[in-house]
Amino acid sequence: MIYLDFNATTPMDSRVRDQFLRSLDLAYANPASAQRAAGRAAQTVVEDARVQAADALGVAPKEVIWTSGASESILLAVMGLVASQIPSRRTVLVSPTEHKAVLAAADLAGRVLGARVIYLHVDSAGVVECGSLESELDESVCLAAAMHSNNETGVLNPIDEIASLCRANNVPVLVDATQSLGKVDLGPACRGADLMALSAHKAYGPKGVGVLLARGPVKRQLVSFQPGGGQEFGMRGGTHNSPGISASALAIELAMSEQVGWERHSRALVERLHANLRSKLTEIDVVTGLKPRLGNTINIRFHGADAEAVMANAPNVAVATGSACNAANPEPSHVLLAMGLTRAQAEESIRFSVGKETSESEIDEATDAIVHAVTRVRRLTAA
Repeated sequence: MIYLDFNATTPMDSRVRDQFLRSLDLAYANPASAQRAAGRAAQTVVEDARVQAADALGVAPKEVIWTSGASESILLAVMGLVASQIPSRRTVLVSPTEHKAVLAAADLAGRVLGARVIYLHVDSAGVVECGSLESELDESVCLAAAMHSNNETGVLNPIDEIASLCRANNVPVLVDATQSLGKVDLGPACRGADLMALSAHKAYGPKGVGVLLARGPVKRQLVSFQPGGGQEFGMRGGTHNSPGISASALAIELAMSEQVGWERHSRALVERLHANLRSKLTEIDVVTGLKPRLGNTINIRFHGADAEAVMANAPNVAVATGSACNAANPEPSHVLLAMGLTRAQAEESIRFSVGKETSESEIDEATDAIVHAVTRVRRLTAA
């Protein structure tokens, strides 16, 4: 199997796995049982991990809230902030190309808390149009959400500009940086975000651990919907996954420190894949055109070839037609539809996402398999 679906999830880095296994022995106790030596040891592991992650991201440790993943981080950010506002200030701005975790959280805030949800305009590459954002910013808006990079296309949003517009109007910004960790410079997101969601398993860490970065007064406004025993500054009750948290902190540190090398490697591989496909097939398009995107990601439309059929004819190549979190939904990608593609065009599009261990030989082998599959599907479709 040639795995080219690293945006869905990644294998655990061996260094992270070793840290996880060590922490299973060091941090087996409940960190909340701090009056006992074993509990204090587990609590130390959690807090050391918080400092490690904060240092890597360039934020204060008190701004790091451990969660079960980016989806929970996003839910806490959206619901927690909306719930703290008076009814006349419960408007949430989102782009229609956001991950389903953001769209679902905004929808829930509308149904449960009476929030008004406004969908911003995006261009044909799926980039948020800042003019659309600026026109919607008023005193009723309590939150604007914009992903740093799109999980399906890799396209990058102008987070600095978005954050500047929101800051001028006293509107907090939620940045979903889940796909960006380790793949591109996170500086703009860390500088501009009042709230930022991350997930360890997208960056060679364990599944089941995420981070919500919550800054200054915005953090103090959040209302917890899972108070429990008051863990995580009262934001996220429940027993900590201490080994997972320790391993995730190392994954974040490695992702930040090795990002430049990962990005250079992955961009070269994606360029090789695209060049290979263009040399052997006609009528293929990169759905985002020339807009800046993650180096490891490319979403290609193969005209006249249904993507599901192509994948069925290339069973040894793991790729995707959309978000892994939405794979059970037979509908075409909401991201591609929001960009202006027709249903038929969206159903001809495949996402390729490479990883740090992907090799040139795998790219070449995958190219041959995809070319064979596309050619066969086109021939059968035309018959």
